[in-house]
Amino acid sequence: MRGQGIQGERTRRQGGRWNVRQKGHYFDIALLSALALFFCWFFVGRFGIFGSKVDWISQHSVIPELFRQQFYETGDLFPEFAANLGGGQNIYHFAYYGLYSPVILLSYLFPAVEMANYLMAASVCIVALTAVIFYGWLKSRGFSRGICFWTALMLLLAGPVIFQSSRHVMFVNYLPFLCLAMWGIDRYIWNGKAILKGSPFLYITSVFLMILTSFYFSIGGLLALCIYGLHRYIAVREEEKEEKGGIRRFLKDVIRFLLPMFTAVLMSAFLLIPVASALTGTREGASVIDSASLFLPDFSVYRLMYSSYGIGLTAAAAVFIMAGFAWKRWSSRVLIWGCTAVLILPFFAWVLNGGLYPRDKALIPFLPLVCYVEACYYQRMKRSAEERDGRMSLGGAVPYVLIILLIFCESGYSVSELADTAESLIPELLSGGLIGSSYQWLLLLLDAGFMLLFYLVFVWKKKISLLMVPPAVFLMAFGISFHGTANIESRDFYADVTDEKIEQAVETVLAQEDGFYRMELYGTYAENMANVNRIFSTDQYVTSVYSSTYHVLYHDFCTDTYGIEEPTRNFLIQQVSQNPSFQNLMGVKYLVARESSLSEKQKERLSASGYQVCYTLDGITVYEKENVCPVAYVADRTIPEEEYEKLEFPYNQIALNHYAVTEAGSARDGSWKEELARKTVKLQPELSENGETVVRSGENYLIQSDESQVTTLQLSGDLEALSDSPYVLYLQFDVENKKPYQELAVSVEGVQNKLSSASHLYKNDNTVFTYAVPMQAGKKEVEISFGKGSYEISDILCYAEVSSNASGSNVRAEFLTDQERTEGNVICGTVETQETGYFVTSIPYEENFEVTVDCKKIVYGRVNGAFLGFLLQAGSHEIEIVYHAPGVAEGKMAAVIGFGLFVLQLVFAAKRRSSIA
Repeated sequence: MRGQGIQGERTRRQGGRWNVRQKGHYFDIALLSALALFFCWFFVGRFGIFGSKVDWISQHSVIPELFRQQFYETGDLFPEFAANLGGGQNIYHFAYYGLYSPVILLSYLFPAVEMANYLMAASVCIVALTAVIFYGWLKSRGFSRGICFWTALMLLLAGPVIFQSSRHVMFVNYLPFLCLAMWGIDRYIWNGKAILKGSPFLYITSVFLMILTSFYFSIGGLLALCIYGLHRYIAVREEEKEEKGGIRRFLKDVIRFLLPMFTAVLMSAFLLIPVASALTGTREGASVIDSASLFLPDFSVYRLMYSSYGIGLTAAAAVFIMAGFAWKRWSSRVLIWGCTAVLILPFFAWVLNGGLYPRDKALIPFLPLVCYVEACYYQRMKRSAEERDGRMSLGGAVPYVLIILLIFCESGYSVSELADTAESLIPELLSGGLIGSSYQWLLLLLDAGFMLLFYLVFVWKKKISLLMVPPAVFLMAFGISFHGTANIESRDFYADVTDEKIEQAVETVLAQEDGFYRMELYGTYAENMANVNRIFSTDQYVTSVYSSTYHVLYHDFCTDTYGIEEPTRNFLIQQVSQNPSFQNLMGVKYLVARESSLSEKQKERLSASGYQVCYTLDGITVYEKENVCPVAYVADRTIPEEEYEKLEFPYNQIALNHYAVTEAGSARDGSWKEELARKTVKLQPELSENGETVVRSGENYLIQSDESQVTTLQLSGDLEALSDSPYVLYLQFDVENKKPYQELAVSVEGVQNKLSSASHLYKNDNTVFTYAVPMQAGKKEVEISFGKGSYEISDILCYAEVSSNASGSNVRAEFLTDQERTEGNVICGTVETQETGYFVTSIPYEENFEVTVDCKKIVYGRVNGAFLGFLLQAGSHEIEIVYHAPGVAEGKMAAVIGFGLFVLQLVFAAKRRSSIA
């Protein structure tokens, strides 16, 4: 019958419009909104805040606050530099977290609302909006009210929607705009009178907002829109019985369809071009992929079912896509084959992830399209049931049976093993945690089995509700079991890290500071993770950083050249370092801590490092160290970079406490090496064996334990030099993991290094554990904690730096910032030096700075291996350092062209409508 099936009747394509006053629609919208609020509470809110540990608390909720604070300080909507994070970096390294997201920009209107609270509320609203807009879009296409509601509910309950809204916000916060773009395609392709002559306004605007919200996932969204657009174009031509018109007509229409999409991309160029420039060479860790395997179909059911990092629907999604292969119209085939190719060929996941890895998260933008396929399936079944013309047969059960077999085969479990698992299924579900693999496979089989049962009942009863309701019920019942609750952040911890007393302490101390120094937040491991990107004032600068993209030179300096500790499994996370030499080098003058969070070991290390209490406020303590190097200063003791690169541990760290490293270097007679040798004592470490868990094997030690083991390291050698004052213990050894798919950790006096599992996506490859631990005078015994695992440590090096607090000895003149002019991408101030020397900073080096001395532009270079610096003559100087993010000017020019093209298309569309009328 003409108009039946996936294309729908003519009312579906009357310009994509929907009269919201139709009876019952307001009720459905209100109900969907209420259900969105309820399920956000049910799946997340009742276990803690609407936010997760690690990524949400340390990235998604804090980096947007930096954007907002910088806007309030500068009034500039086009920032270029983030001086506060990671020593100071291109702000487009952090653009992924919502630099131009309309959701984040809206928060600028509410300065009194904490960003984290705003983001939680906004994320819940986005979940509700996604379901409501999807409902309206389906209704505009002519689907029945019941199909619209239940399909929208399935979209709402899909694995990634609520879960990622509280974990990785950018995975899903673009979905409302993606659904609006599909609605806009309907209006553009068919305006009720002509093909591809409707208004492109909604189409272009929605794509534009989608890109600004999440440029990473917008690539998948654009591909989904292309598949849907081709499907709708063919469907409309089939409905209108237009002649094909040949390849020339088709290509012309393709260009006309893609032009609005291209316009939206061009309008977004002020974001995309600087991001592309910043991304060049700033991301590593791509997995090694066999290119042939990218084109081999992967029928993993987890890509479609329940997974929070995939489509996340029930067995119904797989069944309906499989059933779609029996649909005969070309428009149907384009839709089904397009979805199938994207979902089963790893090539698409690999490309949409930027060639890093074939992860299913890049397929989340196809969730609305898969739900649309489900709506089409329901519509077909509904019509067949209403007509009762004999087309309802048991043959339709074949996809259900095939899915059951696929799940069973992929699980790898036998029938008896699954039966044994079934006995403890209910208690496991009631435990509230993330259930094990065998339980998940059993739930998948139960899902598919029940869907087959309900289909058979549907064949018998001819009621479409028997097909529509179960998938949503399964998502409600099983969803939380697949998500788990372990990563939801607790309310108490959230209250601690966002305590307004910390902000008061930070602002009070910084208001009294005239110099240019850094202030870190310091505490437990969990607090350090949560605070890695957190600042409470635009005058607060930190060395820590956690971002998907990063400054490669700074990252490599910290992890490879210098070798600070790596306490996390993720190589992208650089926590606050407890290395006193690094703190000195980077100008970390202040540490802010909740006194109750600090262990006795931490307090001992602070004291040995020279940090003293300078301010307290209701349990919040600020520690100060007087003699650290400023962020910028003049030094006259320099060593050649070529010679520095030859230094081995620990001299590569100790040297930077007393000298600056420049390309030429003034110390060339070798006396500086003798000085370093005098300040350094080589020690003989002796590790205490611990039964069968810590066993010596020649010069190496074997660790074999199922739980952490604490032992001691005895120091011997020239200990008299260490008896009068605190010193820094430098310890390094190689680690060989005997169980590479199990991570391991070793702590020295509470300072931890970790080696990731070989299977971890962001593994740190930290096979050389390096420590620089401040020690109290005369201490000869070091506490070491070996984490569980099976591993061997070898090539142990142990040294002590005698004069650990002499880092400021090379500061000849301190750079004093002009507080009024230092903001955004500008650092401005004065320095007065009696001697010609090198202007040294701990700001990561890039070629995109512009440095002027006394209003004259100068050539600058690299100092200390990774930082900006330049030769400075004696005298009093005014210095200005300005960062220009690459691609900003080009992006703005391209965006202006894009907006001009947008206006032209709207004008031409209006003329077409008037001529058609």
